Amino acid sequence: MPLCLPKYMTDVLQPVDVVANGPIKAHTRRGRIATLYSAFQDYRVDAADAVREGRPLPRFLPPPTSMGCA
Repeated sequence: MPLCLPKYMTDVLQPVDVVANGPIKAHTRRGRIATLYSAFQDYRVDAADAVREGRPLPRFLPPPTSMGCA
């Protein structure tokens, strides 16, 4: 359940953002980058196969962004 915070609390809560949320955000970004890198490597192989076989290049469709675990 979300909580409402009083006005003008940004300067008081900013250390919490750096200490608690910073590592969570960094972990989420690393996971997203790894997923995108993997998807691009798969695309790269498919595109090379298409060029070699004279087919049109496939579309690169990156995985959707998600906050949950896949």
